[in-house]
Amino acid sequence: MKKFFIVTVILMLTGLYVQKSFADVEDNQMREKLTRGFKNIATFALEIPYQACKQYHASNTFGNRTLGTVGGAFRGIAIGLLRLGSGFWDVATCNLDIPKGGDPLYKPDYVWSKE
Repeated sequence: MKKFFIVTVILMLTGLYVQKSFADVEDNQMREKLTRGFKNIATFALEIPYQACKQYHASNTFGNRTLGTVGGAFRGIAIGLLRLGSGFWDVATCNLDIPKGGDPLYKPDYVWSKE
C-alpha cells in the first residue's frame, strides 16, 4: 500500500509539472513524448511474444523454428528492457528537448510499429 501511495504521488506531481510545461510552444512534442513513454512502460513485455513469433515465422524448418522461438524470446527480453528504459527516459525528460526533436531513444516508437 505504501508503494502504491508513493507511485501515485509521484505520478500526480509529474502530471502537475508537465501540465505547467505544456503552456510552451512545444506543447505537442512534450505531450507526444510523455504519451510514448507511458505506452512503452506499459507495453514493454509485449516484445517477448512479438519477437518470438517474428523469429518463428522467419525460420523455415521445424528445428530452426524451435530455436528461432527460443532465441526470439531472449531477444524480446533484451528489446523489452531497452523499450522500458526508453519509456522511463521519455517520461523523465518529457519537458526537455533531449534528444533534439523529441525522438525516442529506441526505434520503432512502439512495439506494434513497423521497423
